[in-house]
Amino acid sequence: MRYLLILPLLFVCLCLTAQGDRSIAFAGGSWEEALQQAKAADKPVFLFAYTKSCHFCRQMERDVFTDSTVAAYYNDHFLSYRIDIEDGAEGEALSDQYGINAFPTYVFLSAEGEMLHQSASAKPAADFIQDAKDAGDPDRAIFSLMRRYDGGDRSPDLLFNYATALIDYKRRDSPQETVVGEYLATQSPEQLTSDATLRLLFDTYLPFASPATQHFLEHHEAYLPLFGREEVDRKLRYTIRNAASTAGRDQDDEQLTTIKATLAQHFPDEPSMTALTEIYYYQGAADWLAYARATLRYASAAGKVDEAPLIETAKYLRHFAEEQQVFELGAQLMRQITDKEPTYENLLLLAEMQDGAEQPGEALQTAEEALRVAADSGEDDAAARELIVKLASDRKG
Repeated sequence: MRYLLILPLLFVCLCLTAQGDRSIAFAGGSWEEALQQAKAADKPVFLFAYTKSCHFCRQMERDVFTDSTVAAYYNDHFLSYRIDIEDGAEGEALSDQYGINAFPTYVFLSAEGEMLHQSASAKPAADFIQDAKDAGDPDRAIFSLMRRYDGGDRSPDLLFNYATALIDYKRRDSPQETVVGEYLATQSPEQLTSDATLRLLFDTYLPFASPATQHFLEHHEAYLPLFGREEVDRKLRYTIRNAASTAGRDQDDEQLTTIKATLAQHFPDEPSMTALTEIYYYQGAADWLAYARATLRYASAAGKVDEAPLIETAKYLRHFAEEQQVFELGAQLMRQITDKEPTYENLLLLAEMQDGAEQPGEALQTAEEALRVAADSGEDDAAARELIVKLASDRKG
């Protein structure tokens, strides 16, 4: 009987070792069994929370968990376990127990099941290894910092470290906005433009009225040496989009006025910011005619074609618009794009706008052009072929 018990354990160990050669080795069995294995091995636990439909979960499993350095570090230092938080069983129960509200989420626990650290989101291998290291560092592990904060510690170092850890702490009860505001209140004007503070604020996404967001808007030029124009502009667009679309969803014209006034103050020479605000306000309100018109105004105010908002608008119109007039405006937007960037995807989107605008001749011509581009580039042209079949059927009908 003793040998019968040893053989299954040996088989489990061999399986984990073989998997560990190429990826993070996840233990099988139940959660309680995993904790028992962790105690026996005297290792903390890494808990990976995912869902089957999560794109970024699959990305992490494919690109990061299989990184040899990541696999070696996690397999040497942790007993790893994974749960599907939508399985209706153990995974869902554990997600409730540990307050997991997002995916992918990474929870680090002691062998006794005490929570040490929690992080989330897709990230590169180096950052993922840093998560694991932070779990063992009381000055960086989020639950250690949380206990000190709840105990009354409001030192600048504690607030900075806690605010940093809260960036990837994706829980509904996160005190991030309060903690970041308290940290900023401890800093002098000179300290507020230090590299460490700028990096913290750049990676922090909080409501429009928060001190962190207002600092970024007011001092956006100070972020350029650290992050570059492209990344700073991307954060600006996200900030405007989040605030304006929320105002649109809530039909909050007063908030829209506040957003416009703030942007006019900090970007007096960039009228495109006001137009961008209107785009996302009407997107949030699902007013597709006003949305398309605002996007056209944005393209004109910018003085050049900025592809991202125009293409995004056309994609939203493709899925949600119904009126012919709206599709006509969408076709105008995409024509501006395809005149400079006649890629397969752009041409296909233009053809779809023309189809919705009841311009079958133009739509067919554009779809056929998309086929030619796909043939040259080797792209999958199934969507264009499907549209051509539809147009031909509509013509016969």
